[in-house]
Amino acid sequence: ISGAFSSMSRIHNKIYLVPLYEIAIFCFDMEKREFKKIELECKYTDTDKALFMGVRNYKDYLFIMGSQFPVIIRLDTKDDSMEYITDWEKDIERYIFDRNDAYFRQQCVILDNKLFVPFCNANAVLELNCDNLSTKIHVIGLDVQGYSGISFDGESFWLSPRKSGSLVKWNAEKETKDYFKIGERNLQSERLSYAGIACCDGEKLLFPFQEEEIHGIQSQKISVLKGEYSFCQENN
Repeated sequence: ISGAFSSMSRIHNKIYLVPLYEIAIFCFDMEKREFKKIELECKYTDTDKALFMGVRNYKDYLFIMGSQFPVIIRLDTKDDSMEYITDWEKDIERYIFDRNDAYFRQQCVILDNKLFVPFCNANAVLELNCDNLSTKIHVIGLDVQGYSGISFDGESFWLSPRKSGSLVKWNAEKETKDYFKIGERNLQSERLSYAGIACCDGEKLLFPFQEEEIHGIQSQKISVLKGEYSFCQENN
């Protein structure tokens, strides 16, 4: 199936395939050399919507981010049981400005036991405690700017814009935010600007969907990587 899976992740001797349009999670046991199908709840499979994109490892768990569904799954790789985390939906509802866009893409960051995931369809970041599954919504930036990616430079998070607007530097501990405008905001445009961001050796690397120039950034070292790629996910 074209586009059946969006991501994959390995824990111990198992490789998990994250479904984008497939109707189940697939697990490949490297020792037994066989596949196992992990069924999803029907409401996530009886649809033509994109299911899941991002995935992150924490201890023996996989955290799998919903694409066009407001859900994060915690999958316990010891027995392949799953918990569907949806309590945060009521908290983000009033901030969503584009109900046709995805909730999450592929990028996320884990610091200690906290998972941070940016919203594509809201000006916010979801913080999830990976142990007790409590959640918190951080509202960041313009009320009509969503984010395609997130990275951590050792001190602050960096958020790349989904379409146009500002690159955001966010220090969660100090609760400070700095904005770097990198394109004219066009609310009528459906054009996607950046696929994500990575912090590397003091440099911020933006991955564009198409070629663009960066304007008005003086105090930070920014580079745009041009070319073809599906995406680069860093290991924070």
